[in-house]
Amino acid sequence: MDRPANPQSRVDITIEAGRSLVLVRFEGLITADDLEKAHETLSARLDGKLPAGLVLDARESRPDYTPGQLLAALEACLEQASPQRCAFVSNALREDTVTLIETACVPYAVRVRGFEEIDAARDWAAGR
Repeated sequence: MDRPANPQSRVDITIEAGRSLVLVRFEGLITADDLEKAHETLSARLDGKLPAGLVLDARESRPDYTPGQLLAALEACLEQASPQRCAFVSNALREDTVTLIETACVPYAVRVRGFEEIDAARDWAAGR
C-alpha cells in the first residue's frame, strides 16, 4: 500500500556511481514515513550495488520523527547499502543527530562525520 506523499517534504536520492556515493537530500518537514519511503526508494535504486559512501544532507529540513524512528531507518539503510562512510550535512550542525547516527553506524563499522559544507562531505564520504 502506498503512503500518501507528505506535501511539506521532499527526499531526493542521487547515486554517483563514478564516486561510489549515494546522496540523500531532505527538504521540508521530514516524518518517519518520509524516512521509511527514502529507505524503500534507496533499496530499489541500489539494485544490489554497494556504495562506499552515504551523504545525508539535512540542510533544508526539519525533523518530525523520534530518535528511535531515525535509528530504525538508519539501520535499515546500513544493512541494505553497507557504506564505509556516512556524512551528515546540516547548516547548524546538530551534534545530537550526529551522535545518534554514530550510534547506528558503530555495529556496521561505518565511519561518521558531521559537515556544514556539502562538497567537503561528498569528498570525505567518497574517501578523498
